Amino acid sequence: MSKRLLRSTKQTVSELKAAAIQKTNTKKAAKAAKVAQAARIAEAVEAACAAAASQTTTTTEAEVQTQPTALKPDQKCPVCGRSGQTAGAPDGDASTNSPTSQPTKSQSAATKSSWRKRDGTDHYIERYVIPRDCLAGRIGKRFPQTRSQSTRGLRNIEGVSCYRNALLQCLIHIPDVYHLLGNIHKDCNRPADQCTMCVLQKVVQYYWNPHKRSERSRARELHILMEEFRKALQTDVSQGTLDPAPGNLIKAEVLNDDQCSSFDFWKGLLEILKSQVASDSVAQALLSKAFDVKYRGTWQCTVCDTWHRDDQEQTEPGLDINPFILLPKRSLHLVDYIDQAALSTTAPFQCQSDACKAAREAFPDQAVGDHTKRFRITKAPEVLLIRTQRMGYPIDKETNMPVYEINGDVTQERKLEDKIPYPEYLDLGPFSDDLELSLLYKLMGVVCHSGSGDDGHYIAVARSREDDKKFALCNDKFINAPQGIQKYLSGAAFDDDNSSLPYVLVYSRI
Repeated sequence: MSKRLLRSTKQTVSELKAAAIQKTNTKKAAKAAKVAQAARIAEAVEAACAAAASQTTTTTEAEVQTQPTALKPDQKCPVCGRSGQTAGAPDGDASTNSPTSQPTKSQSAATKSSWRKRDGTDHYIERYVIPRDCLAGRIGKRFPQTRSQSTRGLRNIEGVSCYRNALLQCLIHIPDVYHLLGNIHKDCNRPADQCTMCVLQKVVQYYWNPHKRSERSRARELHILMEEFRKALQTDVSQGTLDPAPGNLIKAEVLNDDQCSSFDFWKGLLEILKSQVASDSVAQALLSKAFDVKYRGTWQCTVCDTWHRDDQEQTEPGLDINPFILLPKRSLHLVDYIDQAALSTTAPFQCQSDACKAAREAFPDQAVGDHTKRFRITKAPEVLLIRTQRMGYPIDKETNMPVYEINGDVTQERKLEDKIPYPEYLDLGPFSDDLELSLLYKLMGVVCHSGSGDDGHYIAVARSREDDKKFALCNDKFINAPQGIQKYLSGAAFDDDNSSLPYVLVYSRI
């Protein structure tokens, strides 16, 4: 009886194995059939595109047979609906598809599959590669539910990417950035490691929604993405066709893997991101809403009391504070530096009133006096970056003024190590004429720098998602346990040897 039961069991196991193998083979065959069918459909669509395009041009039949037929920019292909596409050329060809071009909704499934990234999904790896569960068309103020809320380290690539890591840690921890990147650039036909926007979206998505389970695998996953980010930056800064090209400010540092200022990197990165959504007005508007500071200057003539107002607004990717221009004043509060340095300038502006014109004609040799122009914020961003410049000429301890020469030799720049206190909550309302507009900001991260202008190291502190009242110190791949915010608000150095001073402050609008 037992032998018969054993034979029956072995037979059942063999049958189950055979059934499993047959099922697997069936799935593989079905998948191969679908791929082949999609390829045949795609070839048919391209052939139809070429035939339709040939009817809209005046080229001869011989020319049509030897080269793809280019549609005019204002013409649309009657088959796939794309405009300005070269019939018969592959979708991934950079000569016929711009990196920011978007497919129309009327495209067939076969045509859609030719895009590397479509609706936020990378078809090569079949994964969602942009931040998920975002508020549609809006910049949200809270993170959606994600797989992880822990701050994670970013490995230093080539030993000089700390300036990127520190800034990215601050941005990644801001919900506004998460929602922004989940709402734009959902379609792209460039390779994954050749588009800065695509890789940045992927970094943010994988940071909070890792696919790997073990910490080592997750760290490796982020390391690979940061390598892709480096390659994408190098591709974008080297292939710019505009003059000046987007990212030209950081081109030399990125291509040569040299040290760079975190704020200069931010300015160059934002230029690249804007260029990659240049054909999408909605994405452009969201990027501007997220990061652009707009202001307009006014000044009063000290001779005739006439008020002057700039004709155009100025747009900047944040506020830039130069403490050296206020010397001998030192160690002021951040708000005072914003008022007197970032949103104010003194120069010999020339008044164009009739009284001043007559005075200049009567006294042509008289120099134009200095006037102070005050800037008023006309549009405030959702994410505000503020740089406090720390590199300048050495300061005399008695006069508190810069020393440009010593015994006829020009002095070298040195780092300003003054404490510049800053608030956890920053109100820019007093610097705007719109009294009904709330301009209250919450500190989300700080980029710090140690060393000199030619050499040094960047670290960051970012507001913890696990405890909103604490900040985690991020030193490349090393993450310290979150600590209370009061430790960092004094403007003093963040580390034990008092060398890492606050450099870029990152705020989020409430």
